[in-house]
Amino acid sequence: MWKYFKNKKEEIFQIIRRIFRRDFRGYSGLAIKNSFYQFSTTVITNVSSLILLVILARILMPELFGLYSLALSTILLFVAFSNLGVGEAVIKYLSRELEKNNLGKAKAYAMHLVKIRVFLIVIFSFLLVLLSRFISTTYYNKPLFLALFFVGPLFIIFSSLISLIQLFFQAGNNFKIPFYKEVFSQIIKLIIMPLAVLYFITLSSNAETKIFILMLSLTFVWILTFIFFIFLMKRNLTYLNHKKDNLSNKEKKGVNSFVRKISLYTLAGLFLGYLDLLFLGRFVTSDYIGYYRVALSFIETAGPILTFTTVLFPIFSRLKGKRLEAGFRKSASIIFFISLFVSLAVFLISPIIVTLLYGNEYVNSINLLRILSLLIIALPLIYLYNTYFVSQGKIRVITKVLLVSTILNFVLNATFIFFFIKYNPIFVVYGICISTVVTKYFYLALLMRSKQKIARHVPKILT
Repeated sequence: MWKYFKNKKEEIFQIIRRIFRRDFRGYSGLAIKNSFYQFSTTVITNVSSLILLVILARILMPELFGLYSLALSTILLFVAFSNLGVGEAVIKYLSRELEKNNLGKAKAYAMHLVKIRVFLIVIFSFLLVLLSRFISTTYYNKPLFLALFFVGPLFIIFSSLISLIQLFFQAGNNFKIPFYKEVFSQIIKLIIMPLAVLYFITLSSNAETKIFILMLSLTFVWILTFIFFIFLMKRNLTYLNHKKDNLSNKEKKGVNSFVRKISLYTLAGLFLGYLDLLFLGRFVTSDYIGYYRVALSFIETAGPILTFTTVLFPIFSRLKGKRLEAGFRKSASIIFFISLFVSLAVFLISPIIVTLLYGNEYVNSINLLRILSLLIIALPLIYLYNTYFVSQGKIRVITKVLLVSTILNFVLNATFIFFFIKYNPIFVVYGICISTVVTKYFYLALLMRSKQKIARHVPKILT
């Protein structure tokens, strides 16, 4: 075991040395360069998000913070629906054509996918407007109508378009520009959101109006970021200025078929990822949602490693055979080595993290954070395996695994709620956390088993 960790440490130091020497040759160099920018982007995003999270949690207190988290998560669910496979298709098809220097074909695929994405944005923005009354009043029974009805559609439109533009850069292995965008976005967010909390929401004592103002402020951040990103896009996405080739009917059908297959995978993933929100929003009061979101949000912002695999998708798409398997094993071992130590550290110092950052009002989040710290090991590996399967067109494998895991998560959540709802609501939240951790590890185990089956059929000859 010590020899294993020693080897992994050597690999990490070797990567650091290549960064300082700016040695980015080959696929490994490309991965290191992109990882460096993605790592820097994620560090800025996570540090900024953690600062903002602490500010909002301390000022709003658990009840109002829980309402804000529930409104934001609900809108983000519709944002995710508006993607439905388009993001993966952008990376897959544009990365392939740009690698071949087929700029006209790359633009053609880009424009076709933009049409699909805009169609989905319109559909799900309209659907949120129609369902906002039912979601807020009937299902959640919480004062979120104004935020969902008036702000939700704008949030969906601008955040979805920003993510689409970012994918255009990532498809061309350009992670520098998204880094600049993220710096700009986080700076204005740290300015605008605290001002909204400290000044504008004091104008009203109504909780629904306060949540509306907070979500409107966040949407304004997205609008400014979109304008800034458009400026960068015109100057740096030069392949979009190239004359567009025409896609054949066969090529369009291929794209549409891929999007449909990915959509099934995305839908299954969405239900797995948002079941905790749907159950908690229905069965517990907003202060307990606040406790849960503080713990979960820290897990989501604590480890930059969680989004490391974004840079590997374009590279995995171009590798085959033993080169792919070797790259995958090396990535998995490094990610596991880092995430294990981060998880252990968070578990041990959870009381310090919660009381120091959020205050004694969130003491109920300590044990929740301890339970969820186990996700820091599983999530990066899940993202890596997903990246592998999607890049190799094995969408059906992930979809099946997701469906089985979603069913397990639903059963576990329902069981915990059924037994604990008559006791202290915090027990319900404990149950949701345990259900989330168990399901993620079950999902990872199924992915590893599926990967082993595929690895047995890898050709012996290097391809």
